[in-house]
Amino acid sequence: MLRHAFFSAFKGQPTFLLWGTRADMAILQDALARIANEELSVFVSNLPGVKSVDGSKLSLKAVGRSNGLLRTSSELFFDWGLDHEWALDFADKVDVLLRSGHPGHQYLEIIGTEDATVLVSSDEYPDSLVP
Repeated sequence: MLRHAFFSAFKGQPTFLLWGTRADMAILQDALARIANEELSVFVSNLPGVKSVDGSKLSLKAVGRSNGLLRTSSELFFDWGLDHEWALDFADKVDVLLRSGHPGHQYLEIIGTEDATVLVSSDEYPDSLVP
């Protein structure tokens, strides 16, 4: 199960964390690849095998110019706007976690534009982690 939650001060900064097993990384990698291949949007929170542990919602959207992870009108609703290049780059970074035989993480951020950092973690955090 790929889990996600928003942490207002994870390691000192606002962070949207997605975590699970190495195999769970395929869910996110596929969603990012779909955006890179010009699908207009993917509602990550509703994908099979995805669970929000805090009620947060994540929508991945194809945009002309990446603006990163932005909070929408609700406290826990986030739009992650990525152009083709950023979506492809992030899909590649998640693929590294998918192929690795070791625990690890990747920061998927567009520095200076986001409301929170996106952190993807494979086999580092327990299923019971909550904000």
